[in-house]
This record gives sequence, structure tokens and C-alpha cells, in this order.
Amino acid sequence: MTFFARGRRLAPLIGFAAGLSLGLFGCVDDDAHGGPQDLGPAVTNADLFSVEHLPSFYIYLDDEAYAALEEEPKEWVSGDFVYEDKRFENVGVRLKGNHSFRPLGEKASFKVKFNKFIKGERFLGMEALTFNSMVVDSSMLREWISYRVFRTLGVPAPRTGFSQIYVNEELYGLYLTVEPYDDEFLERHFDDPSGNLYESDKSADLDTSVDSWDQDEGEDESRQDLMEFAALALMPGTAVFYGAQAMVNMDEFLSFLAAETVVGHFDGHIGGHNFFIYHEPTEGQWTYHPWSLDQSLVRHNTPYDHAGYLGWKCLHENECLVDYVKHFQDDLDLVDRIEFQTEVNQVIELTDEAMRNDPKKPYSADAVVDGRERSLDFIKVRSEELRPQLDCLVNGDE
Repeated sequence: MTFFARGRRLAPLIGFAAGLSLGLFGCVDDDAHGGPQDLGPAVTNADLFSVEHLPSFYIYLDDEAYAALEEEPKEWVSGDFVYEDKRFENVGVRLKGNHSFRPLGEKASFKVKFNKFIKGERFLGMEALTFNSMVVDSSMLREWISYRVFRTLGVPAPRTGFSQIYVNEELYGLYLTVEPYDDEFLERHFDDPSGNLYESDKSADLDTSVDSWDQDEGEDESRQDLMEFAALALMPGTAVFYGAQAMVNMDEFLSFLAAETVVGHFDGHIGGHNFFIYHEPTEGQWTYHPWSLDQSLVRHNTPYDHAGYLGWKCLHENECLVDYVKHFQDDLDLVDRIEFQTEVNQVIELTDEAMRNDPKKPYSADAVVDGRERSLDFIKVRSEELRPQLDCLVNGDE
């Protein structure tokens, strides 16, 4: 069995040649697929994350706010947000992204926080929304497909949908609408949503300083819970995973590791950054959550590539490794049940015209059509590709 040391590859990845002939995705026949999917204005937040609605959102920035975002793009400014006939004034607006960052005037990604300046403000029950520009994803599908996989495997992960964004009446194009990790997300997924939520944005992990994490939610800012988690994780043995001291929700954590592998998320916890962790205080358990999936569905990671600390530790502890492999095999059964072709056809039916009219996308419509096919090629054969890599382990041995 080939293993990889944390942060350093010791041997080439296991590779498998896989190909699948798919139909063209550039033209959509409404009659063949039941007609157009957009059912009009969204009336609940669930509508924002469906393939039946393509809302248009308008962001308005005055000259001062626009100039401020040009100078400090990740600092909050006040703007207005309009949907249909509803105008939300004095909402928080800022840009986002690292590798995918683009400034105003180009196809920027946005965070909008409705309660940033007005306490209690909500839009369809949401305190915030994220709008990803998909500028490093020529398929405009990677994040949508990948978050779908995480959710299917039972990992608490954001809902996603599509929208068109206008800034000061200028069309910026087709965007992925992403549910942020915030109070509402925690309330939907956890019995006790009062705990601390931490983000690894720049390689923060359990074997780095606790100060390297961003704390996004939670009243207790001492980071005592994070220090205790890291201390137990760094101890030899499996106490962090099993027994009276265990701090990890193992079912969700093992599925998190499996999902990262399935979608080839090399820019996430596999690589030691771009993920969230949440401490559920009543149960005293930690869960892991994905982020920044726009470079997924490209690299053929093996199940044994995890360089994020806790994943790496699991691979090097026999009990955890065996559980991971068995869990992964079950998770692939769930992946096999997803009708990727049908669901992606629905997305294309909803978004194709908006994609073609997107004036700021950094690639042609033909490139998007080709990208769609590549993304589907990747995910539709992924289970078949990974199963032999799991079957070679018996009781943790090759």
C-alpha cells in the first residue's frame, strides 16, 4: 500500500484511465426535458438553492462604497440589495476569494450580510449569502456537483443554487449562490448551535497555532475548546477518535474524508486548508465542513492522500484506517445513487442562457460546454475508479 506523509508526497498517485462518452451539453431541448425550469420568484430560502429558480439580484453601491471596495475589497461597506420589489438598505457588502479573487469591474465574488449594520435583518430567513463568480471553473458546475456529494454522504455542507448578479445596474453574470456557514446553518444542522465555528483559510490546522484559525461564530473567544481538541489530537494513539475522551463525530468525519476524495478536492482539508470545523458543546464533538470547491473534479486523488492533520492521523492509525476504508465503501454506494446526468441537465436547462449572456466570464461559451462534459466525465466514473483502491485493504493491510 502506498502512503503519503503529511505535506509531502512519497510516491506517485494511483492512476486510472477512465473515459465516458457523453452527449453534448451546449443545446437544450425544452420539450425533451419538460420545458423551462425557472418557476419565477423565490419565496423561501429553499427556493434559492433549487434548480427551479434563477433569481436576479441587484447590488447598489454609492461612489464612496465602490471606492472603498477598490481600496480594501475584503472590508465591509454599506450597500443596498434588491430582489424583485423588495429593497434591503444598509446591508454589508464585500468581495471574497483568494486564488479566485477578482476586483470590481471584473467578475468579482461577493459576500452580502443582511444583518451587518441592521440587527436582525434577514432575506428569506437568511442573514447572509455568498455569490461565487466561478471564474476558475470553466464548467460552472464543480462546486454545485461537489457540495451535492458532501450533502449526500451526510456531511453538513452548504446548499447551493444559481443567480444572476447586477452591480449598479451592470450585469456581472451567472453566479453560484452559496449558503454561508453562520448561525442559521448551525441551527439547521445541530441540536446545539451555540458552539464555536472556526475557519481554516490560510493553512490553519490542529498542528498549527490556534491563533491561525479564524473564529466565525461563537461567543467564547478564549479558544480553549480548540486548544483542548488540538492537544488530544496531537497525542499518540486514537484517543481523539475512540473511547471516553473522543472528540470527533466519526461518522461525519469519515464521510467528509471520503467526499473530499470523491470530488478530488486537493485544495481543501486534503491539502491542509480551506475547511471549517464546528464544536458542538452539548455532545462535545467536532465536525468538519468543506469549502472552496471550485477546483474540484479535476485531480484524481486517491483515498490515501490526506495531508490535513486529522485525516493524516487517521490514515496512520490502523483502527481508524480500517474504519475509514469500510465507511468509504458504503459512501460510494450512496454516490452511485446520484443521477448526475439528470441533475446536471436540469442545471443546464436553468442556466444555459444566463451563461451565454454572462459578459464577464473569462472563458467562451464553448469552453463551458466542454467543461461541463469534463466535470461529468470525472464524477460519473469516480466510484468505479476508487473501489479497487479500497478493496486492496484487508484489516488495514495490503
